[in-house]
Amino acid sequence: MKKFENRPETGYFVIDPAHLAAGLAAAATKKLTAIRVSPLDSRSKNLSFDPSALIGQTWIRKLVLDEGLTPDPAALVSIQALADLQELSMPQWIRLDFSAFTRLETLVLSKGDALDGLDKITSLKMLYLIDWQTEALPKELAGISASEVRISASRKLCQIDKLFKCEALRDLTLQDLPKLEVPAKALKLNTLERLNVEKIGWKDFAFLSSKSLLDLELFTTFESLGFIKQLPALKRLYIWECVDGDMNPVLAHAALEEFYVDKNRKHYTHKESQLQSALQARS
Repeated sequence: MKKFENRPETGYFVIDPAHLAAGLAAAATKKLTAIRVSPLDSRSKNLSFDPSALIGQTWIRKLVLDEGLTPDPAALVSIQALADLQELSMPQWIRLDFSAFTRLETLVLSKGDALDGLDKITSLKMLYLIDWQTEALPKELAGISASEVRISASRKLCQIDKLFKCEALRDLTLQDLPKLEVPAKALKLNTLERLNVEKIGWKDFAFLSSKSLLDLELFTTFESLGFIKQLPALKRLYIWECVDGDMNPVLAHAALEEFYVDKNRKHYTHKESQLQSALQARS
């Protein structure tokens, strides 16, 4: 069985968890700074590894720890010594102080319930949360520097109000969040430029208001398109299914240039082709 291998197609040097120390030594020799710890034998049942092997490996810039691994939780604190990490992807086996990663640009965290210190990282560009474990997001989220945030497969998550206080936010993706509650008050997201929602608890978007939103993708069933008049800068709109079927707000929107539907429903007042032609003729 291979202990480690370079995979240029993914950009990562993959190390079997049972051979982490040897793999790190080989990567250092080859000056390969993107490391993924993942079993190289699909039949392997022993997925334990000793994170202390990471101590002193400050040359690592990207680190992925697969979800199926079973590390020693006490030794995981050693990851915080990798202060020059630019990308980190891992489950939240233990709570870390993310302020230790002073150059972090991308964080992918699965099964998390805390983001301690993340608001102290000024270099952060992208945050991806998978299977968030609590009903609400933590207060640190309001102060993060990331311009892109993705949240997916989080079936416990009900509230994301803290996220809407993030002034740096430009690109937001919300996927598979069935319990997500409609915010209690109107949202004026005047820094957001792109919003993608798919299979979430919101069916009424009347609370949404933005002078900056350019691109909106609604891969979900929603009540009405009437709210797009509150998005004066909107250029591109994609919809899954509109309950009331009234497409007139598309024609009434002065800035809209592109409109797409997943399927032309019988109750829609206009077909996609008609709306596309009208928008193109206007432009």
